[in-house]
Amino acid sequence: MTKKIIQITLIIAAISIIVYVYFNISSDKENIGDPFLLITPRTSIVMEITDMSGLDDFQPILQAISQSSNEVGGVSFNPTSEWHSIILKIDSLRANSDLWFKTLSKSPLVMSSNEQGRGDAWQVLIGLGNLSSSEISSMMELWQTQESKRDFKNQEIHECADMQWVVLNQCLVIASISSMLEDAVIHASNKQSNHETQLLNNVRQISSRDIPVHYYIAESKTAWLQLDPIWIGGQAVLSGYRMTSDESTNSLSLASNGHSTGIQNVLPVNTSYVDCYSYNDFESGWRMHEEYFAGSEKSRFWSQAWQDLGDSCQCDLNASMVNWRSGEWGTAVITLSDSSTAEVAYFGIKDTTDIIPLLQPALDHSPDKASGIYKIKYPQLFERNQPEGILIEHNYVMQHNGYVFAATTPGDLRAIINSGVHLSDDACFSLISIPLNKSTGRFVFRKDFYAAPVPQILRQMLAGFTCVAMESESAENNRILLTLSLPVQRPEINSASTEQNSSPNTVAAAKDIVQGPWTVTNHKTGGKEEAIVNKAFELCLIGENGDFLWKKSIGSRVLGNVVQIDALNNGKLQLAFTTESAIHIVDRNGNDLKGFPYKNKESISSPLLVADYENNKKYRLIFASSDGSIVNLNTTGTVTEGWKNPVENAVINQVTHFKTGNEDLLMAVSVTGKISLYKRNGELKQKTEMVLEGYDGGPIQIQSGQKLSDCKITFTNKNSEKKTLQLTD
Repeated sequence: MTKKIIQITLIIAAISIIVYVYFNISSDKENIGDPFLLITPRTSIVMEITDMSGLDDFQPILQAISQSSNEVGGVSFNPTSEWHSIILKIDSLRANSDLWFKTLSKSPLVMSSNEQGRGDAWQVLIGLGNLSSSEISSMMELWQTQESKRDFKNQEIHECADMQWVVLNQCLVIASISSMLEDAVIHASNKQSNHETQLLNNVRQISSRDIPVHYYIAESKTAWLQLDPIWIGGQAVLSGYRMTSDESTNSLSLASNGHSTGIQNVLPVNTSYVDCYSYNDFESGWRMHEEYFAGSEKSRFWSQAWQDLGDSCQCDLNASMVNWRSGEWGTAVITLSDSSTAEVAYFGIKDTTDIIPLLQPALDHSPDKASGIYKIKYPQLFERNQPEGILIEHNYVMQHNGYVFAATTPGDLRAIINSGVHLSDDACFSLISIPLNKSTGRFVFRKDFYAAPVPQILRQMLAGFTCVAMESESAENNRILLTLSLPVQRPEINSASTEQNSSPNTVAAAKDIVQGPWTVTNHKTGGKEEAIVNKAFELCLIGENGDFLWKKSIGSRVLGNVVQIDALNNGKLQLAFTTESAIHIVDRNGNDLKGFPYKNKESISSPLLVADYENNKKYRLIFASSDGSIVNLNTTGTVTEGWKNPVENAVINQVTHFKTGNEDLLMAVSVTGKISLYKRNGELKQKTEMVLEGYDGGPIQIQSGQKLSDCKITFTNKNSEKKTLQLTD
């Protein structure tokens, strides 16, 4: 009986310990506090710092943004103007206080500003964990000595010299003005779910995991923008997404994948603002604008004017106004003096068509025949596709250097003709053009505070810069990819002072190498790093100076090579490869991209083929399974739409891409050397009896040709001999 009692007692004690540990661990996780739940509805801009230790590389960008301000009455109207000095203060506290260090290791640092857009109105939010009141007070005493306390809505607010703080929902809330702090208190006591908070959380999920700082900008009540500061080619860029699958309407939605712009080679050097659409063709841009303005007053006016004017001038205006146009058009402002500007609209011309004769039915007379400037009978004709923002009456028109220009006065058009130096020669324009894609759907450049298709709070944030360029293009999943280039250059690193000695970790890693090294590019610096696999089957990254940066377990050998891709199409490179069990995409900090690793049902039998058919970073990740099937994924870790799922009656060792003329083909080679040819969608191209005799199972090279019989395959046989075989039709 005694033994049984002892057993029961031990069981109860064990259960108690388990329950105690469980609830204590759960309590730690739950009680850290979520700063984003305290973002108030009037908040207009948020900055999240997920890793204070990783900020060093981004300090020049953050500093430049916070110091770029317009002051009115001693108040900065850059909503981030105080943020950089606050970051430096908190970083100093983190470095000199255990409590600050541990707190910031658990929770992101969140800074916000409300709709007032004032630089002197800011708020800091940090999750606290289970810190006691005395520990929190000790932390804040290190920042600023408390002067008094007051009660508000049953919360104790601590007042200091130039800030106030309170603890809400296990979060530390610090604000520069009492109204912001009181808004947070009221918001924390409101138990109803906040729709705007959910929208903000949704956009947070698409921010880059390998960047330690993120901006979120309230575009409207139904949409947020997400932007991350990065370096591209030594140039500062804000890059991120606008979600288009919401209730809001914004002219950024007109972005598409387009062609390179040429207007910068025609506009004069004193151009201070350009808003340019660059669609693949005029028809696709026309349709996009028609859909965007459908049902609006503007759409009805345009359509009626088009019909009425076509009838009145007894001509086919559709042929006169549409057939000659390319997919590039927009507006520009040219600065003539401190108080005078010229505003023009421009429309790209296909080929070298002479437009003026085609427009004769719509022209009145020529006020400046020598310059080729003509008056328009029907100014409405050119308003149909004008970007919003700069209002122009299209009274006069001329053809010049591959474009038709329209303007309110003849003098506006002469401002284009009289300049021998162009915008592309401007030092500021050249600087901020360095990181741009050059082939997006929307391009905006400004030197002055003109309207732009971005939220007002973002314009205020960047208004102090001498110039800014923005590109936007359509991306997958109803997103617009934004790239804002800023005139901030990466500080040069003095390579002479950098020690090249390997750390002990590096030496140990080098001794344990079983695969590699593969040379990879650091997208932040442009320098070269090395990836290896060690004996523990860990992928390791070795930095430019030989330091061992990180290691990540991948469970087995890499099949083939490690390749780099820009999976998010934002200038940041990831490592992509297959192992026997999975396909991996890993960022330069060792984190998995969302959707990866993709674990295949069957073991993987081939190296990874990364196909980028149009060279537009719409990657196809192709590999073979041991059951003979060929898998085709996109960069979200899902099967590519339209893929035919081909299956071979053999184990495939290699899948390779090549071209015949303009057609993309895939070649699958089995372990026995049997060749199969497929179209890019996985449909069988043709059956072939060709075999690579003595094939050793390794990589193959294909020399492309205009037809199959022009293509050659080079492979290695089991005697280590290089062999070349010609394909047959």
